[in-house]
Amino acid sequence: MATRRVPSFLVLVAPVRTRYYFGRLLTAEDFEREQEYHRKARFRLNLALLGAGVVWGLGVSASADDSGLEVSPGMAIDGLGREIIVPCRQVVALKKPAAGGAAVSRPSKAPPRMELLLGYREDLIHPMPSLVDADSGEEPSLIRETFRLWCAPARKVRGEPADPQREGAVVLAVVRVTAAGRVAARGIDRGTRGGR
Repeated sequence: MATRRVPSFLVLVAPVRTRYYFGRLLTAEDFEREQEYHRKARFRLNLALLGAGVVWGLGVSASADDSGLEVSPGMAIDGLGREIIVPCRQVVALKKPAAGGAAVSRPSKAPPRMELLLGYREDLIHPMPSLVDADSGEEPSLIRETFRLWCAPARKVRGEPADPQREGAVVLAVVRVTAAGRVAARGIDRGTRGGR
């Protein structure tokens, strides 16, 4: 049986936060610790009250030519408690079941299954002048909390070893794919809209 890594903020230890007082020297580390304290508290609360999965929206349908999937706007909580917001409709291409579009030999008649996954991602943006970074003289000043959508082969059994690429990801749908790399008729199962 595979063991699942428990996020550090879910380990039950007494939280520690920064204490401010007049005359205290503040560093970037102090402000990062302050943000981390509030983020971890919010993540714990998200998982305790809402759990991982789709909060609203994020409907999945086949694209017009069945070569991909369309995802409607919405919000989810990932398996680590982070909020994921998809602000507008997205189209995700299905990966071919075999390299180069070659025919897939299958022992059964069932088409391969793919999972449509939604994951959390952070982008460093808005470069500003930096006195410390001697190479470029700039450092990103903002973090955009965004998302990542991708298709991956469906797990065969629940106990498979953890894949770091899938850590915390929300499964939006399980999709049956034809040998031609198209969504099979009635091939979208939206019943698995929880976290991993």
